[in-house]
Amino acid sequence: MRDISIIIPAYNEQKILHENLVKIYSFISKKFPGRCKFIIVDSNSTDETPQICKKFVKNHSSISYKNIDYNGKGEKIKFMTLRCNTPYAGWIDSDIPLKLEEYCKMMHKVVSDKADLSISSRYAKGARIKRRITRLFCSRLYHTLVRILFFINVSDTTSGAKFWNYEITKNVWPLVKGTRWFFDTELVYYCINKGYRISEVPVTFEDREDSRFNIIRDGYKTNRDMLKFRLRTLFSK
Repeated sequence: MRDISIIIPAYNEQKILHENLVKIYSFISKKFPGRCKFIIVDSNSTDETPQICKKFVKNHSSISYKNIDYNGKGEKIKFMTLRCNTPYAGWIDSDIPLKLEEYCKMMHKVVSDKADLSISSRYAKGARIKRRITRLFCSRLYHTLVRILFFINVSDTTSGAKFWNYEITKNVWPLVKGTRWFFDTELVYYCINKGYRISEVPVTFEDREDSRFNIIRDGYKTNRDMLKFRLRTLFSK
């Protein structure tokens, strides 16, 4: 029974996609044999990403490829999550931002240890990171603001992988409105507010040289979304 859905968001990743799909599929399938189905979610890539995905899918029956007209990563993940209907689901970015054994540890936290949501953390005790000083500073500042504004006792809400059970799919994901970079902070916030059990898994992380997150442009938008969300949560009580 394939009771685990692994969502892999991708956009214009032709340089790394095939190699990383092989790594993700091979490693996770070995750790959870016969249990996983993989869904690659694209949003109108303009390079060879669609062709690479379609070719890969032909050779692997447990992998599917979806192209949807949602440009935000949060929109793509939410769209697929609400259509998975499996007891367990999660996502991992196609650039594999952490070691796959760490992702499997996240999966075990939910599947075996009964956490409702497990999140990868670059700042929990035991994590090992290599980041440019500007990105590290901005990231730590963001998470400090998140803890102050939302009373979230979680060290990292935005690392590129999370895993959850069907209770989260059913009761939390429909509440998430963020479409781009802020969506997973919303996810964590609602999980905490509803009393779900969250497990942080310290991970090994290194900045991607061609990261699409622009500190000035995207950082401004993310902080704007954070403040809007805070106002919304204040006045919705």
